[in-house]
Amino acid sequence: MMKKNIVIILVLLSCSLGNHVFAQSTVKRDFSYENFDGAQVNLTLNINQSYLDASLVNWYDMLAAPKSDPKANYFDLVEAHFNKNKESLRFVFDVFDKALPHVSDAYFINTIIRFVQSIPYQIPPADYKNIKTGGILAPALSLDEGWGDCDTKSILLMCILGHRYELLFLAGASHAFIGIKAEPGASQEYVGINGKKYVLCEMTSKWRLGQLPASSVKDINSGKYNYRIFKY
Repeated sequence: MMKKNIVIILVLLSCSLGNHVFAQSTVKRDFSYENFDGAQVNLTLNINQSYLDASLVNWYDMLAAPKSDPKANYFDLVEAHFNKNKESLRFVFDVFDKALPHVSDAYFINTIIRFVQSIPYQIPPADYKNIKTGGILAPALSLDEGWGDCDTKSILLMCILGHRYELLFLAGASHAFIGIKAEPGASQEYVGINGKKYVLCEMTSKWRLGQLPASSVKDINSGKYNYRIFKY
């Protein structure tokens, strides 16, 4: 019964929030998926059209000072997306926060992780509606289009969870995912940096917080991933 109630609350709150905050011009998007605990979730989000319009920019222009190092430019691009899009995704955080007021951090995080994981995987084109993406689709556009790849979905998750948690963005040669500052459970994968622990999260398939493919764990332990920390 509790699982069913959670689903209903998610739907009602998302509709109410959208109608109250974004009454002028919004785009309605429906999401239906199975939560990590098996509950069926039917979620409606009303995306402010101004957020979508603001996302249609050449994101390379957001870089403060392009560098000769492609890796540095990539992480600067990720940071630009996080800084410019975090507030526009607060309404998504608020939907889950109001629907799940008394659950544990683990339940809350896993529920949002599963929402982002449920968005189909698709690699953004180099050019999207006459803008250069750098391989990353802006978070609001990912919600609107209903797809994204590993770094796009990782940034989307960061822009939602970044209102409460300190985050770690990791990227290797062909993959990206995030870490969430938290005390890891006995079987959870994490990385330690400067005395802090970040529990890792895979966005491209149905992995719970702290669960990763063995190949990713091996690559992390081999030093094949770079990272940047994002504080809320």
